[in-house]
This record gives sequence, structure tokens and C-alpha cells, in this order.
Amino acid sequence: EAPEPPRGLMVNTDEAVDGYVLFAPYGDLAVKLVNKDAEVVHTWGIINEANALYLLDNGNLLMNAVEPDPPVFKGGGQSGRIQEYSWEGELLWDWQYANEDHLLHHDIERLPNGNILAISWEYQSPKEAAKAGRRLDLIGTNGIWPTRIIEVKPIWPDDAEIVWQWQAW
Repeated sequence: EAPEPPRGLMVNTDEAVDGYVLFAPYGDLAVKLVNKDAEVVHTWGIINEANALYLLDNGNLLMNAVEPDPPVFKGGGQSGRIQEYSWEGELLWDWQYANEDHLLHHDIERLPNGNILAISWEYQSPKEAAKAGRRLDLIGTNGIWPTRIIEVKPIWPDDAEIVWQWQAW
């Protein structure tokens, strides 16, 4: 059996830029901030796995979090929640957008006005897809999931208002 390849920091030269790397190891309920010497300088314990995450100017952690068992959607990049944690690790905001009709996925973006732009799938049944002109033989049993882009205004601690949306459907 071949030995496992080395993991972690592989190269650190004088040309490396000073700064930090923010990451959440897959399957881990921790987010780590490391310096260029691979030293962990901060860790957040999180409730849900992270999909996309951002360190905000105020030191808070904003993340697109994985809803463990969405009822309809199963696919790469699925998430379903947006969460914000304080530097100290307190969960400040936890908004779920995951049900039979829609599911967040892949990425989010904090806008200058404090709102968040997010991408989601919206469910369309095979019947609805066929009615809209899709060929029945090309529609799976789970229907189709066109894209919806939403802008949400956080309502702390666990809600949001959709203030704008664009639907591919």
C-alpha cells in the first residue's frame, strides 16, 4: 500500500504574501483561520457544515450553510441556510431557505447595503415542466430545478425578507 501524500502547507517562501486563509474542512463542524505559517489563529465551532464562507470586516463569519436533509433537492453545492457568527463564535443569524419549493446552493454575497445576494433552485414538477414546453422524456422524476437569484434583507435572529428576485423559469 502506498503511503498517503503529505497534507497541509507545502510551500512557504519569502515571496508568499502575508495574510490569512479561511477554510472549513469538508465534514468538519469548525471553520479555521490560518496564517501563512499554517498556524491556526482562530477557530469557530459551527452548527452546520459550511459551503461558502466569508470573514466580514467586523470579524464576523458569514456562511452559506448546509441543511442536512432537504426534502426535494439532492445535488452538489446544496446548502439551504445562511448563518452569521460573531468573532466569539455566537450564532447571530440563522435563516433557513430550504423546503419542497426551493433550496439555496453554492454561494452568497454580502452587498454594500447589508443585504445578501444568494442563488437557489426552485422546484418545478414534471407536470409543470411539460406544460411549459419541456420534453417529457427529458424530465426526471424529481422535476426540474431552474435558478432563482434572491436578495434578502436579514431580520435577526432567524428570518429574512426577500426584497428582490430574478427567476430563470
